[in-house]
Amino acid sequence: MAPGAPEGYTLPWTSPAYGPPPFDMTQCRQVLVQFEADPTRIARLIPPPFEVPERPFACAFVGDMRQVPGPGRYHEGALLLGVKFRDRTSTYAPFLWTSSDEALLVGRELYGMAKMLCEPEALVEDGNEIVGTIRRRTGPLVRVAFAYGRRGNPTDLPTTPNRLCLRTIPSPDPRVPGLRQVVFTTLERYALHEIWEGRGHVEFFGSAHADIHRLAPTRVVNAWYLESSWTLPGGTILSDAATDHWV
Repeated sequence: MAPGAPEGYTLPWTSPAYGPPPFDMTQCRQVLVQFEADPTRIARLIPPPFEVPERPFACAFVGDMRQVPGPGRYHEGALLLGVKFRDRTSTYAPFLWTSSDEALLVGRELYGMAKMLCEPEALVEDGNEIVGTIRRRTGPLVRVAFAYGRRGNPTDLPTTPNRLCLRTIPSPDPRVPGLRQVVFTTLERYALHEIWEGRGHVEFFGSAHADIHRLAPTRVVNAWYLESSWTLPGGTILSDAATDHWV
């Protein structure tokens, strides 16, 4: 059994797929593109009880991640939206893909991240351009591109260092309701080792798997290349179906 994964913490019972938090993310490389799209289409992807904040934003990222102990190296990408829950404004990912089943399991089971599997297709660098693609099975879903411009300013990044997730666990018993919880986490020891700003491009592809292509970006606001590290701690459950009746 792997160190840090106590017997019975999760399945398989004697050989858990992951251990308890915190989870250290190291040597993460990402292309992040902020874009504009039809506000009504963005709002459609924000589930209750979350709301559209006063200053909404929409971003897509594709990156190569490294988490130890845990999944090790894997490829990942997501759509990131600004959301509000009660008095908190945060970042929410209605779509998130990862190339490792360990990364998928810990994200979905513990935090409620909307993770699905994708192909392990790494970032591609050619000259001063970096291209990242999320591909699931036979076709692409997301592609972002970045061309170096100048050193970036961390304060210009639209995303927040915290995350809101809607942890949803369906029930196999029709007599017993499923579990829905709002989970809030704040990244700890977040460090930007490199940040570059430049020209960007984002494209969403049609798929029967995900309707992300309906966003149809109308304008790229900004783009960055990031090299960073952080620690993902345990989360805080802010609301659940046992106490709130928004389900």
